Amino acid sequence: DIDSGPTGVMVEKAAQALLNSHLSVNVATKTGVVGLSVWTKDLELSIQIVQRILAEVNRFNRQVRQNQAGQERQFIGTRADSALVGLRAVQDKMQAFLQRNRDYTNSPSLQFEHDRILQDISTQQTLYTSLLQSYEQARMEEVRTTPVVTVVEQTMLPASPDSRRLAL
Repeated sequence: DIDSGPTGVMVEKAAQALLNSHLSVNVATKTGVVGLSVWTKDLELSIQIVQRILAEVNRFNRQVRQNQAGQERQFIGTRADSALVGLRAVQDKMQAFLQRNRDYTNSPSLQFEHDRILQDISTQQTLYTSLLQSYEQARMEEVRTTPVVTVVEQTMLPASPDSRRLAL
């Protein structure tokens, strides 16, 4: 009996009863559209249950997306920090090279070393810039509240009484 016991037990029994005989969920595999139907003795209660289920699914999906975006932002931020350290290191290497070799243009080996360091700087700059762009995108995604679940068709009242005679 649903009316007996502490509140937590009553809620659990009510949820189980709803799942066992008053709730129907079907998925169209080609379109991914999920249909949800609820039958209770009270029409208003059925509508409220459907609306609450949709609200909770949206809340859960939004929370999961924001958590994932937050973790992605943190990961990319860490990578951007290490890429900046790498860029600074290769820039320092270039500075040291230029201080040691004021006239490197007449030596093929020094010219080659200069070009190699210049290429490393370019690679590190590209990596750092790319990570900064990804970081900003992840920050925007984290605060975005776009619902994952879109209600295609609002709650509808049945055109005729339920044939299962729930009112009896």
